[in-house]
Amino acid sequence: MSGFGNIFKDIGSFAVKAFDDVKLALTKAANEAPVIEAAIQKDAPEIEALAKVVAPSLAGFSPGIISLGEEVLSVLEQGGAAAEANFLNSGMDQSVLDAAKALLPAAKALVTKKTS
Repeated sequence: MSGFGNIFKDIGSFAVKAFDDVKLALTKAANEAPVIEAAIQKDAPEIEALAKVVAPSLAGFSPGIISLGEEVLSVLEQGGAAAEANFLNSGMDQSVLDAAKALLPAAKALVTKKTS
């Protein structure tokens, strides 16, 4: 019987270490996020200018794609399962729909951050 006690003790120790490692990684990522965001913001004008040189039509194409993406995310958020079914019925691939749904939490967080 004592062998099982050691197994559970080892599992408990492993779980505590794993949770500590995850907490450390998340804390590190959270601390680095402002630095990464600042670097992206700093380089945004150069990236946009390069995009306009590389693909002149990109500047006109991007707002439409962004609007479409925003609309799809909005419909998915507000319409729930019914909206998802409609997208599937209209021919949207399940993997595309899953990718859009996976973006919802980050998109909501970004909108919340920009409005606060």
